[in-house]
Amino acid sequence: MASNTAPSAAGRLSTPVIFAFASAGIPGAMLALILGTYLPRFYAGHIGISLTAVAGAVALVRLIDLGFDLVIGGAMDRTRTRFGRYRVWYAAGMPILILSIYKILNPPADADAGYLILWLLVTYVGTSITGLSHAAWAAALATGYNERSRVYGWMQAVAVVGSVTLLLTPLLTHGAIKPGEGSSMQAIGYLIIGLMPFTAAASIFFAPEKVSSERPEHAKFKDYMQVFTQPSMVRLVIADLFLVLGPGTTGPIYIFFFHDAKGFPISQVSLLLIPYI
Repeated sequence: MASNTAPSAAGRLSTPVIFAFASAGIPGAMLALILGTYLPRFYAGHIGISLTAVAGAVALVRLIDLGFDLVIGGAMDRTRTRFGRYRVWYAAGMPILILSIYKILNPPADADAGYLILWLLVTYVGTSITGLSHAAWAAALATGYNERSRVYGWMQAVAVVGSVTLLLTPLLTHGAIKPGEGSSMQAIGYLIIGLMPFTAAASIFFAPEKVSSERPEHAKFKDYMQVFTQPSMVRLVIADLFLVLGPGTTGPIYIFFFHDAKGFPISQVSLLLIPYI
């Protein structure tokens, strides 16, 4: 396991270490693309659940997930171990995420809205634990502004590689795997599950994390509310809202529009999405 001592402010993380840490973005980006773009049509078109029920299930789970993010974030703030604060959460969340991916992309023939809600909720629990811990770990990985920019730049670049690789699978597999096609979703799930242990191990064993000896501060509810009275925070929240509003609304209807309404073959639909990434 990598040393738990973070590099000094004057130090520079090696590119292999940053890449090892950022590699988690490859299966992570694939999963995000599946959940945001392909999953609604898979359950509505292939499994046979009504589109209204699918939309309601997704909306309900995401609302629940908002509260869970606050809880898990607070728990991470209070965590102190000899392995670091975020590494243990990231490792603990990975089995949950892997199990949920298997379940959500391998539903039984009689799966209903309840099945979707259950395993979608478990999936978002897993993504919240791994996503929050990995992002917070990235902020602590480098102490300097330039090094943080370098770390996050690599994370974004590697995530793009993951998304584009998934969209290229019709070409890479000579049509055997086509994102958006019901018969291919199981194979895509196995692909993501197969990558996750390796990329998680790369982060856990090769990326450093400083072990903090400071006592955690216990924030109160009013402290959280005061954050949102800061003009800079309000601008950040609004900007983030508009940043995700477009992809969040167009992503779920993308396959319906280009394949079902416009008649593009499902393999071409994925390729057409690459410039958007």
